[in-house]
Amino acid sequence: MADEVAATSHDTEVVKCEYCAKPATTHDNDGIPSCTPCVQELTVEGIAQVCHAVIRAYAEIYASDVCTEPWEKSSPELQRSARHGVEYALAHRDMTAERLHEEWMRYKLEHGWTHGYVKDEIKKTHPDLIPFDDLEDYEQRKDALFLAIVRALSTPVT
Repeated sequence: MADEVAATSHDTEVVKCEYCAKPATTHDNDGIPSCTPCVQELTVEGIAQVCHAVIRAYAEIYASDVCTEPWEKSSPELQRSARHGVEYALAHRDMTAERLHEEWMRYKLEHGWTHGYVKDEIKKTHPDLIPFDDLEDYEQRKDALFLAIVRALSTPVT
């Protein structure tokens, strides 16, 4: 009998967390197998990476070059900017997409960026360094999407 139990438990496949591949101990709000730390706390880094991945997919739909590289291959400047956006959104829960864009512009200008008709990380030029109301609808929705992702991923799981 003891041999049967050992064989059975040995043959059982361990369900892995979909986020970090550790053994799953719970499920997230969507029923996805997860480990407790992944469900309870996504870091600023983790939220920034998710925002980047979703914005990248959003850009593919519209054939835009907003962020064509995966997070791991993105520049440190782009990663810092994304983390800053997440931190700012977390600190200002009542923020609008327009206010997030204004903060993004302030951050970019503070770090030496200027308006340019082409995004160029070497020259530090960006075509979206303009008022929110002057952005294309696609860009306004991108800012709203970023903010929605931060809110969704920072809402405590119950």
